[in-house]
Amino acid sequence: MAVMEKDDQQHILSRAAFDAVIFDLDGVVTDTASLHSEAWKRTFDAFLDSRAGTKGETAAPFDIDTDYRDYVDGRPRYDGVRRFLASRDITLPEGTGDDVPGDGTIHALATGKTRSTDNYLPRGGRRRSGRPSPSSMTCGRMAIAWRW
Repeated sequence: MAVMEKDDQQHILSRAAFDAVIFDLDGVVTDTASLHSEAWKRTFDAFLDSRAGTKGETAAPFDIDTDYRDYVDGRPRYDGVRRFLASRDITLPEGTGDDVPGDGTIHALATGKTRSTDNYLPRGGRRRSGRPSPSSMTCGRMAIAWRW
């Protein structure tokens, strides 16, 4: 049995009440927001630089503190692309799931972000990943103690 405290309330967890524990990594067990925001920055900055270069203009880079929070965070990937581009008065065709980065579509930008994120997730070696949240560490220790 373990006692968890939150907001001056105690919650008693007993192994007898559970058959299994399921952990969701992305944003729950680990803080992956920084990985996602940096992947969006790399993706949008490359797009904006390329677009500005072809038009002979300059473009303000994607700002993690404001653009990510205001247009992308917490939204489905394609909606985040649409909202950010709309904030810059940029319209692109929707495209399809077969589009790849550089195709100049909503789907292509979303695919670029996914690939950028994948490059930073661990795959058999040490790459940067999100840090575990304190509450997740507590739950993990409890699961180990209960021999799950």
